[in-house]
Amino acid sequence: MNVLGSGGLCRAGVKRTGMMMRGEKQGAVELVAVSKRYGDAQAVSEVDLKVPAGAYCCLLGPSGCGKSSTLRMIAGHESVSDGDILISNRNVTVLHPSVRGTALMFQNYALFPHLSCLDNVAFSLKMRGVAKAQRQAQALELLERVQMAAYKDRRPEQLSGGQQQRVALARALITEPEVLLLDEPLSALDPFLRVKMRAELKRIHHELGLTFIHVTHSQEEAMALADLVVVMRGGRIEQTGTPTEVFNRPCSPFVARFMGGHNVLKGRLERRVGGFSILQGPGSQTYAVPEFSAPDGTEYEFCVRTDRVRLARGSDAAPDADNVIVAAVRGVEYHGTQLSIALDSEASDEFTVVTSDRDFAQCPVAVGDRVVAMWDVEDAHGLGPTPTRRENVLRESQPRGEMDYV
Repeated sequence: MNVLGSGGLCRAGVKRTGMMMRGEKQGAVELVAVSKRYGDAQAVSEVDLKVPAGAYCCLLGPSGCGKSSTLRMIAGHESVSDGDILISNRNVTVLHPSVRGTALMFQNYALFPHLSCLDNVAFSLKMRGVAKAQRQAQALELLERVQMAAYKDRRPEQLSGGQQQRVALARALITEPEVLLLDEPLSALDPFLRVKMRAELKRIHHELGLTFIHVTHSQEEAMALADLVVVMRGGRIEQTGTPTEVFNRPCSPFVARFMGGHNVLKGRLERRVGGFSILQGPGSQTYAVPEFSAPDGTEYEFCVRTDRVRLARGSDAAPDADNVIVAAVRGVEYHGTQLSIALDSEASDEFTVVTSDRDFAQCPVAVGDRVVAMWDVEDAHGLGPTPTRRENVLRESQPRGEMDYV
């Protein structure tokens, strides 16, 4: 671990200043080459990340990608194998969770079943020796903020899942943390309540201005809540950016597929024509994509959003044109305002077209129909190699300078 004993330097060239950098806003979180090992298993590998103060950050990825381990290391409930964690420019890598300035809201809420809502929320202040009247007044104020004051005398078993979540949120906030950590807080809720609670989390984040770091495996949840999305895979950060950036400009085939809404295709660079690069795909398939610099013969992957693909009957388009795929309809799913149409073709094992219900009514298709899928060259987005670790750091315009290590 990079942190040395008391009184020494914690990192080469970094001094113990005893104060934050001038102008540093509280609640900024930085992970510097953070790794976590469980025996021989590497759960998190050299993660670099900066979360600006006041941001709503979602750690997003499939099960086992390291997102919960990362959250628990920030909270102090898991030790760091290598690297450093800074909160408000203060190194907290080896500090106890109670003095980090964080609060963790657990996935199962972990409310005390024998206590009322009011006493659950006030419990941490009781442990700190705060007088009963004062701690209950603060707890009631927070219950009002999460719209649960009317249920202050009820016990957890008398509450719905959404109500328990609100109480757990109030309990986490009563310690006045700089950073609120949420471990899949919506996963146990039904879809309707999940959407409602998303709006509540967004409202509370806006009102309080705290830094929120939220672990989820739901792409929809991350897109709706976050202003910073961190996609993880295999213990590393695959891509970091705003929801718009991550969705519209995925950096790799994994991100394009995991975020959903994209078809991933590949071909070999054959030639360049009129500012476009022409790729040779499977069989006689050809693709035109925005021009890129690479030697002829280079294998190139790109993606096209499913809602940017147009569908037509097999006889309505030239099958030998660029960016035209002849396929058979494998499945049709109705989603109310839109439909998802799965196709079988030699171009891709998984090719999907999403169309509005109005457009589908103009060109209805059924399983087994032969169709043609088409898209414009401008809608193709190139997928480069996976970024290196250092490219994943969310860099600030100012140098880091001296940091407060304890």
